[in-house]
Amino acid sequence: MFIGLILYFIFNSGLYAHPVYEPWRLLSFPLFGILALFGIIPVILARKKGASFKNFPYFLILGLLYRRLPFRKNRPPWSGYLKHPIIRYRWALLILKCYFLPLMLGSFYNNIYNMGEFRHIAWTLPVMILFLKNALFIIDSLVATAGYTFESKRWGAPIKAVETGILAWFVCLICYFPASNLPAALISGRFWPQYRLFPENSLPDIAVSIIAAVFLFLYVWGIITQGLRFANLTYRGTTTNGPFSLVRHPQYSAKVCGWFFEWLPFFGNPINIFFYLVWVSIYVARALTEEKFLSQFEDYRVYKSRVKWRFIPKVW
Repeated sequence: MFIGLILYFIFNSGLYAHPVYEPWRLLSFPLFGILALFGIIPVILARKKGASFKNFPYFLILGLLYRRLPFRKNRPPWSGYLKHPIIRYRWALLILKCYFLPLMLGSFYNNIYNMGEFRHIAWTLPVMILFLKNALFIIDSLVATAGYTFESKRWGAPIKAVETGILAWFVCLICYFPASNLPAALISGRFWPQYRLFPENSLPDIAVSIIAAVFLFLYVWGIITQGLRFANLTYRGTTTNGPFSLVRHPQYSAKVCGWFFEWLPFFGNPINIFFYLVWVSIYVARALTEEKFLSQFEDYRVYKSRVKWRFIPKVW
């Protein structure tokens, strides 16, 4: 219910004016109703069995917030509100969901919409590669949407902890919209000449596009392996099978390798090489901050001791 209230007001504000958020603006009111039912009914049933409001974290942080409102007598100081670990954890989780949920579902909707555009295009090999990439992005955004939506012990995907480090949040969020549009803008030729190494749709250009699509497939394989455990900046248990049995960050590895081949035609301009390396460094920082956060948990420490390599087996 609490999430529903936040989503309803925020998604209809200017913060979410971009077209990618349109599906969420349309869904915000019915979503509020659904979340209200799923929030209130379990509480009513639990209260009949004698459970306390303290058993429901979101009611707890609301209650502690209510106690500090101006009309209340004997109000506790505001300075003590965020000192409680449950309050910091739940607010961080709410912010995380309010950022990623509309973005992931909006991405899913737009990728589905893009599929219809392929009906009007001649099926050449480059178009087939674009079609495959779009299909993989549909799977990626669908799994991500489910991961941010469901938080269930029954399904083996409870959110047990949320990262609160400023650097970790920065290097994560910069990899998503709107900052994620920057790489495409940089190689577009809008800021400086492209100096392509080989012509568009030539045999070398098609070859590197195929290789980039293979790495995108490997990235989505990692997403599917995580399933409902997928969520940035959270601990939901450690995934050890599939590509995670080879390296600790298979999705980051697949991304930076795939981007290398996507950007390769534009490496005739050294500026593009520089910004590619900057983007790689951001993902390296993501991996390092993520490991620092997850290393507080025993199962991840065991996993890290068993899988030695972060990005590339036998290299690093």
